[in-house]
Amino acid sequence: MFHFEFVYGKPLIPTEDEFGRIFGEEFGTKFGTKFGTNDKKLLLLLYSNPSLTGREIAARIGLSQRGMEKQIKRLKDLGVITRVGSNKGGHWEVISNEAEG
Repeated sequence: MFHFEFVYGKPLIPTEDEFGRIFGEEFGTKFGTKFGTNDKKLLLLLYSNPSLTGREIAARIGLSQRGMEKQIKRLKDLGVITRVGSNKGGHWEVISNEAEG
């Protein structure tokens, strides 16, 4: 399972290899988009810690609360992530491409 390491209080940026190893090399193709660095950081974080709050997510990936909300909305609109349960007691799920073979 992936975890973020911090250097001087800032999270290290995940590499293409780490993202590809977890989600597959062509993960973005399934959703008709290419994922940028913030998208990848967010997806890796939600994959490894699905019960994080919005505030915790923003702090860990180095975005403002509003910036994180925009990233979440974009990924939800693409169908890449979904929220299961309530805002307070729920968790995030990253839609995997494993089912498509």
